[in-house]
Amino acid sequence: MVQAVIIAAGKGNRLRKENGRLPKPLYSVAGLPIIERVILSAKKAGISEFVIVIGWAGERIQRWLEGRQKKLGVRLQFVVNPEWERANGFSLLKAKDHLRDDFVLLMSDHIFDWKILENLLKRPPAPDEMTLGVDRRLEEIFDETDATKVRTEGDRIRVIGKEIGPYDAIDTGLFYCSPLFLKAVEKSCREGNGSISEAVQAMAAEGKGKIFDIGNRYWQDVDTPEALKEAERILFQAARKPATDGFVSSLLNRKISGVISRMLIRLPVTPNQITFSSFLIGLLSSFLISRADYPSVALGGLLFQFASIYDGCDGEVAKIKMAQSKLGEWMDTVSDNLTYLAFFGGVLIASLRQGIFPHTVSVGISALTGIVLSMFVMAFYLIRYTTSGSFVTVQQDLTSDIKNRQQPSLGRLFMSLKFLVKRDFFAFLFMILCLFNKPHWILVFWAIGANALWLTLLFLKKEFTRARTTLQPQD
Repeated sequence: MVQAVIIAAGKGNRLRKENGRLPKPLYSVAGLPIIERVILSAKKAGISEFVIVIGWAGERIQRWLEGRQKKLGVRLQFVVNPEWERANGFSLLKAKDHLRDDFVLLMSDHIFDWKILENLLKRPPAPDEMTLGVDRRLEEIFDETDATKVRTEGDRIRVIGKEIGPYDAIDTGLFYCSPLFLKAVEKSCREGNGSISEAVQAMAAEGKGKIFDIGNRYWQDVDTPEALKEAERILFQAARKPATDGFVSSLLNRKISGVISRMLIRLPVTPNQITFSSFLIGLLSSFLISRADYPSVALGGLLFQFASIYDGCDGEVAKIKMAQSKLGEWMDTVSDNLTYLAFFGGVLIASLRQGIFPHTVSVGISALTGIVLSMFVMAFYLIRYTTSGSFVTVQQDLTSDIKNRQQPSLGRLFMSLKFLVKRDFFAFLFMILCLFNKPHWILVFWAIGANALWLTLLFLKKEFTRARTTLQPQD
């Protein structure tokens, strides 16, 4: 099992201008202390054992993490570096006696996409080498002047430092090291400036410093108030789901839910609590519509649309706070579908009370049948073929198969009309129909759409039931 060393010994003067007594690793980035985010990111990548080197205000960092250790679900060892004012190589050497073999070196003030580390772990260094994660997107680097630059040649480091000449990559602060790297750090501390970069340069001079290109995934060094704001911007951008969002969500819903999520991450609320409150809003919209008078129907439609917008916040907050769970995913799916059923009931009652539409009962029965069968078919697929609890996974799987294989015309038709069954579209459409006081037209749309959905899924059964057990849960 690979261990991770986290350097958390420095004072962080530039970031501490706003709060001089708070250790930098405990600064909150999007509702989560930086060091806690680092640990959770590494945990998602498969690391469960951490050696944390502390120095200035280390007792506060240790108390915080020990109080959270059970919830974090990892093993933590703390090592004190009384020479924390010296270069970071001295801190790394304090962890030496706690390391068994190859290890990952992380910084307590860097956020990163956990997938970077997961991919890095798939490329263990040779017994006499080390690997550094680098970012080649120079035009996108925030505060490039302060970054540690890297000049590469093929998959090797040639030169590294803050003040080097030509360079083609940036040091991301993610290292995968063999024990030999500690020898280079020891030499740097004994004969040089004691920095980790100097030790990397020494190994690079011997051709033993490799690079790993992180590609398009995010990371950010958080050492100034401006960098902290940039880190939060990056995290919110990463929390969006452009691949699965419908056009209404892209143009409207996500802009509003993003603003709400930015407020919610500052509060002690969990994603599951957000899910439950969204469910209550959906129930209220159903009750109002069932009253059948125009003001209630209009307000109910507006609330149903708001519930659709607000429903995106639980996933955003879960991703940003790294609080995703299978329970939360299923809770979101179940609450969404209970909301749909409740709203359907409210619309049916309103249509009966208004007495305008003569086929309310027959169309209502047809719509209910379609809703139940669609939910059953998709739930069966999730339970039988995936590890996910989100209906979005069904859409992704089926869409992928239709795109990658030559499909019948119905498959292509499904691709062109799939936006009709996305919540962002039908919630917006239902709001418009409610504002025009036409709840019976909602029944007609639901009857056609829901039955077309489950019939299409069964028609495309070969692709629909294709197992995709590697799919990750969606939010």
